[in-house]
Amino acid sequence: MGNFESNPEGDEEYQLFFTDRLEEIHALGPKSERHIFDFLEEEVFGVKQKQATAEQRRQKEFSNARLQEIKAQAAKEDAGEKGIGDQDGEGELGD
Repeated sequence: MGNFESNPEGDEEYQLFFTDRLEEIHALGPKSERHIFDFLEEEVFGVKQKQATAEQRRQKEFSNARLQEIKAQAAKEDAGEKGIGDQDGEGELGD
């Protein structure tokens, strides 16, 4: 058993230890910090972050672009239907 485990009153020491380590990690910079946290997450939880391949990134970008096109087309069609509905409504009022 380590010092932290065998000393129930060592909570403060435990927190200071990890606060110091966290400050050291932050001092390395964002890229190194992300790398370290990914490593720790893998070690602690057994979860490895999946890195998208270049093809997967291209497919995602294509999908996002296609989604935006579909939304734009739907908005145009919706606006067109409202315009036709307004014209019909004006004809009814004039009768």
